[in-house]
Amino acid sequence: GDSADVDALNERLLEAKLKVNGGSPGSMPEVVESSLTRLKPLQLKSPSRAWARNIEGWVEIGYTITPKGKVIDVKALNAEPAGVFEAAATDAAAQMIYKPAIKDGTPIAVTTKIRVSFRLAEK
Repeated sequence: GDSADVDALNERLLEAKLKVNGGSPGSMPEVVESSLTRLKPLQLKSPSRAWARNIEGWVEIGYTITPKGKVIDVKALNAEPAGVFEAAATDAAAQMIYKPAIKDGTPIAVTTKIRVSFRLAEK
């Protein structure tokens, strides 16, 4: 096989392993999101129904970043108001890509969280 195939297989195995472990805090380090480098930024699609009702809010989301920088296991941890923005926030977070976290010269999986704000534009 091709080394790209091996890399892809290893990535899928790691994702499966992380999901089986539930991304439990003891299985990998949690880092502050601002200490990481986003290669693909958060691109929000705001729920039009919320905007039509002038609703603003935020969602705190947690996720795992694989050694290749891919975001997996995205979960809404808290939200205000509940049930409005979680899907938009988790969908956007799942599309982000990071520069991998490095420990002892080797890329590692880490967990992190961010708060995503949904604010109406000033007119």
